[in-house]
Amino acid sequence: MAIPEDDPYAPGQTRENGRPICGAKKKDGQPCGASPAKGATRCRRHGGNAPRAKAAAKRNVTTEKAGRALRNLGYDADAENIDPAEALLRLVSDKYREVAWLRMQVDHIQAGDNPGGTTPLVWGITGHEFGVGPDGPIDKTTESSDLNIYVRWLHTAEDQLARYASAALKAGVEQRQLDIREAEALVFVGAINSILTALQLSTEQQQLVPTIVPQALRALEGRTA
Repeated sequence: MAIPEDDPYAPGQTRENGRPICGAKKKDGQPCGASPAKGATRCRRHGGNAPRAKAAAKRNVTTEKAGRALRNLGYDADAENIDPAEALLRLVSDKYREVAWLRMQVDHIQAGDNPGGTTPLVWGITGHEFGVGPDGPIDKTTESSDLNIYVRWLHTAEDQLARYASAALKAGVEQRQLDIREAEALVFVGAINSILTALQLSTEQQQLVPTIVPQALRALEGRTA
């Protein structure tokens, strides 16, 4: 039995084969040796079933599942010094913001508002190159008979959001926490839209907004990577 010499009854004991055991002291002076309650360090007879212990055990299980979910999604669960469950929630929150922004743009297109030079859903911008190339500045827009690029971005973001939210729920994150993040995202995106409207951007600047804002929102995910 792998037991520290200075405290043979400390929580988190394991046998030599790695199986976790309850280290509570028995009447004969030996550690209990029974399996701890799920997510706890003590068995049910030695406090593992107490309300406080059960709450801590639930947090431990959620943390473990959230870390595994982050890794499955391609993120490093240990990249930042934050709880994996919070990192997973933040990932969901960032994706909510991107989806909310893109939905707003698509709604404008469907309503015929034509914000920032955007075009109808099935005929319009399908690509945009912007930057500096070997021959100088590049600002090339491609149009064709296809789904508008913002619609395709929205579909991709919605699929990602569904995967992130599903992973969070399976990890033990509560639905009300996701609902709060969604509500916060709507407020955030509404504020961005109000600021951009108040700035009275030029036509050229407005044309860049639907490209720059989604890119900035997607970059937020890199905080968890």
